[in-house]
Amino acid sequence: MVAFVSPVKRFLFLCALASAPLVSPAAFAADADKKDDQKSDGEGESSRDDRMGDRSRRLTDRIKSVQRKAFIKRGRHELSVNGGLSLNDAFYQQFTVGAGYAYHIVDALALEASFKYFMPPLATDPRILRVEDPTSRVLIYSPQLTISAEAQFSPIYGKVSLMAEAVVHFDLYIAAGGGVLMTEQRRAGDGSEWRGLGTVAIGARIMLTAWLTLRFEFRDNLYQDPRTASSVRPNESPVQNLLMFNFGLSFFLPPSFDYKGE
Repeated sequence: MVAFVSPVKRFLFLCALASAPLVSPAAFAADADKKDDQKSDGEGESSRDDRMGDRSRRLTDRIKSVQRKAFIKRGRHELSVNGGLSLNDAFYQQFTVGAGYAYHIVDALALEASFKYFMPPLATDPRILRVEDPTSRVLIYSPQLTISAEAQFSPIYGKVSLMAEAVVHFDLYIAAGGGVLMTEQRRAGDGSEWRGLGTVAIGARIMLTAWLTLRFEFRDNLYQDPRTASSVRPNESPVQNLLMFNFGLSFFLPPSFDYKGE
């Protein structure tokens, strides 16, 4: 038995078969494009984040807190001359003149050698009134010369505006080292006039030109030297602490510098 299909049904069936391959590929293509777009967006965001991270790291390496430093010390030689005065000696007012040489390995680190000559003190015959012996003379061996070597660390560089008229560049440093100190000629039996010396200092440079700076510092000199015979004051500490304020000029060579690596 043969089933009879009306012409209308046959026409509808053929239309359905003809439209199916046209619709389905388009739908699949749309879905594929959507997935590709989502993947591309994800990759784009990831790539953009990577680029921003790289850029941030490069900017951190390249951009400094103080732009275009007015003074660079790296690889330069510093020659200094200075004067100073004592701050904590109750019996003598000490004045010094001195000079130094420093080599700056990098901007923040230097090695320095220096000497200081102590001029004759203002007070030359001090006496202390004591209950047990009012005329007992205090034997104070005044320093005459120091020779020292130090490591110097400069962690701070900055600039300030003065009344909106000028910009002053400066750096702050700390230093520590050692050397020897020579006192005045001693009594027989008091030992050598040469003593070991320890030094610590904190100071600042104010940049005047590309090769000239003003320099100020507070320096503490520590050395062992009893001021009186042990029979007079047996409990006195032999460690002496001489605090100085120094000021002077520093000259840098070569007189110019470049910004390579800054």
